[in-house]
Amino acid sequence: MEIIKLRGGITAINDTYKENPESFLAALEKLKKIPAKGQKYIVAGDMFELGSTSAREHTLLGKAIAKYKFDGHYFTGKDMKLAFAELVKTSKRHATYSSSKEDILNLLRTVLKKG
Repeated sequence: MEIIKLRGGITAINDTYKENPESFLAALEKLKKIPAKGQKYIVAGDMFELGSTSAREHTLLGKAIAKYKFDGHYFTGKDMKLAFAELVKTSKRHATYSSSKEDILNLLRTVLKKG
């Protein structure tokens, strides 16, 4: 897990090294505990190392994410669409899905400029 300080007081957590649900949830716990003056967002892409359990694990991850109160949720990737759908179904939280990483990046640029 790498914590990156960006311009404008933005902090990003990069947890892409280990692609598994336990690591993802550990990153959420870390994010939850970091004090913030502004908002907190989750940006998630597929966890590729899950093999035949991928669909089930991504769906369960969506359900687990629903237990956290973050300001925005952005998902990309074929299997992460399952996590997105489960989050929306389970929690009714607003979330965004796109199959395009570039679309997610452009959306984040507009959101992060707001503060």
